[in-house]
Amino acid sequence: MIFLEGYFDETGAHSASHLALGGFVAEQDHWKRFAREWEKALKDQGVPFFKAQWFEKKKKFFRSWGNEGRRRAGFLNRLLNVIEDASPQPIGGIVPLGDYNDIVKPGRVRSKVGSAYTVCAAQCFIDAGTWAKRLGHVDPVSYVFDCGHPNRGEFEIAHKTTWNNPTDRGRFLLGPLAFSDEQTAIPLQAADLIAYELARYVGGERDRDTFSRIRKLNTDQGLFSIIDRDALIALVEKYSTT
Repeated sequence: MIFLEGYFDETGAHSASHLALGGFVAEQDHWKRFAREWEKALKDQGVPFFKAQWFEKKKKFFRSWGNEGRRRAGFLNRLLNVIEDASPQPIGGIVPLGDYNDIVKPGRVRSKVGSAYTVCAAQCFIDAGTWAKRLGHVDPVSYVFDCGHPNRGEFEIAHKTTWNNPTDRGRFLLGPLAFSDEQTAIPLQAADLIAYELARYVGGERDRDTFSRIRKLNTDQGLFSIIDRDALIALVEKYSTT
């Protein structure tokens, strides 16, 4: 059997206009190979772990690199090669916060619809499951999300609700959900990178080479879903009647 695992993180580059959550789904064995090669790339540069925002803004252990453009480009290229070798499917969810706050009003309905984070995460479940079934997978997809988000508890409840519904669980190949940090679960560092790049993209930076390479991975050219006004209205209508 081929088991799929997905690793997801919300962007650390917080935007006033959007919430973006991204990650990758790949075969379990591919993630094991990925972790070995990723850690080698980090060790060769004396980096304990990778965080996209710190790398971009030359903070923490990247501060001493200064303007060493060749070193920075070579390191990032090596990380992207490691991601590409794992043959993952990039997946992301984006919620325009203005639309969310306008349509999903605080109160009973918002408590049922969930936070923008939970809406994004649920969309990632849907897209990952749909993609996996289209490729002929029948076993559930297991997920690891970064443990640091304040809406983690709400999201766990939403996952459990879907998990307890056999029809929905089977429709989306929904597997178990776990939480970890990027130093323990190495693939979360790749999820951090895709989430950061996704946020930059929806923020208007459309010509970033890193995002272009991520977007070209696998067969679907990246499944990035924008939960727009119509989708939010549909969610509100759904939960207003339950």
